Amino acid sequence: MNAESGRLRVAMLAPVAWPVPPDGYGPWEQVVSNLTEGLVASGHEVTLFAAAGSQTSAHLVETVPHAGTSAPRRVPFGRHGQSRLNPPACRCTVLRALRRCECFVAGREF
Repeated sequence: MNAESGRLRVAMLAPVAWPVPPDGYGPWEQVVSNLTEGLVASGHEVTLFAAAGSQTSAHLVETVPHAGTSAPRRVPFGRHGQSRLNPPACRCTVLRALRRCECFVAGREF
């Protein structure tokens, strides 16, 4: 907290399954959006770590290039760049790991 202004520096970490706020389904993303926007409206300095395509009045750090639900279905692998099916569970696991890494790197700022 900044002693002079009373403002908090807050980091919000959103799930990666849906953008924030979600378009339709995405209950956890909606909770993160509501909390983030409320904190910003109260005058706090908020950074939202979320999937690309998210919309917020806070500072947005895009931790993954797309939400898990819109991830590519095929990914290149191997020495010759063959493609392999990328199951949804695997996509989300990789995206979650990327998101956590981004937050740990920025952790000193909060």
